[in-house]
Amino acid sequence: MVVIDVLATLPMFAEFDRTSLEPIADVVRSCFFDEGEVVFRRGDVGEGMFFIQSGRVDVIWEISPHRKFILTSIDPGDFFGEMAILENSTRSATVMAVETLGTLGLSRDNFYQLIHERPYSSLLLIKAIGKKLSSRLRLLNEHLLFTEATLKMLDQKNKEGKVHDLSQDSDASISRNIDAATFDFLTTFGEERMVPAGKAILSEGGTHREFYILLEGSVDVSKSLPSGDRVVLTVLGPGNLFGEMAFLDRDFRSAEVRACTPVKLCVFQEQHIDNLMKQDMSLVANIYLAIIRKISLNIRFTNKHYIASKRLLLGVPG
Repeated sequence: MVVIDVLATLPMFAEFDRTSLEPIADVVRSCFFDEGEVVFRRGDVGEGMFFIQSGRVDVIWEISPHRKFILTSIDPGDFFGEMAILENSTRSATVMAVETLGTLGLSRDNFYQLIHERPYSSLLLIKAIGKKLSSRLRLLNEHLLFTEATLKMLDQKNKEGKVHDLSQDSDASISRNIDAATFDFLTTFGEERMVPAGKAILSEGGTHREFYILLEGSVDVSKSLPSGDRVVLTVLGPGNLFGEMAFLDRDFRSAEVRACTPVKLCVFQEQHIDNLMKQDMSLVANIYLAIIRKISLNIRFTNKHYIASKRLLLGVPG
């Protein structure tokens, strides 16, 4: 089967026609791994991502020299290794083939070449990646909150109040700022909005589809626990983007965002992006790229909290 036909069978490419698939098929390369083979290890230099044609992988975090924890399993039709491309970083976890694995690899250089030379195909690809990453982050957040509830961290760490602030824990200072060029470009086209301190901007479970850039002030992002208490996941300041998950996957809002101070926002609705597409497809591709980079950073950030909670649950020293 030729590469373009293989890509066409993968669910994430369902909305692609052959014309938009051809540029991607031209640059991906077949890669095969034996059952039990490590595809890459945490800390390795990341040079590309992989689309799974057949087989399955486990994403592994070594929480001690003698204990490993499976963060997730990834099945045929899905992908892995995208963080190294989006963040230009080392591998954040170890990936091992649990079955004979057939993949199509896309290098970082070819990914950005697509963005510059074939903006429509790259836009479809970026949106497909973003939709899947959004689903992963939603599931990861649920795992984190379940672990937090199991540990009764609210009672252990914050007996006086109803909110435990995870943003004050270690490793919470991962940057979420979008790059300056994209920020300047977006703020030219969005609609400004002022929100007073204490007011909810997004409600957990809501259905609004816009996303936001924070221009002035700060907001906290929180989720509810089964007990009815809330856990603050992070506090965002100027230059940060939020609301991107529901914008990409059209699902319900997964968290509440509330103004800590008076805030000034730049709001973007789908119509804004549709209008921009008529002007410059490459710019729109870079907007979506900024959005999925934010989701990728959120996944990395949430994984660290999840692992820290699992260490406590399993009694493994940090």
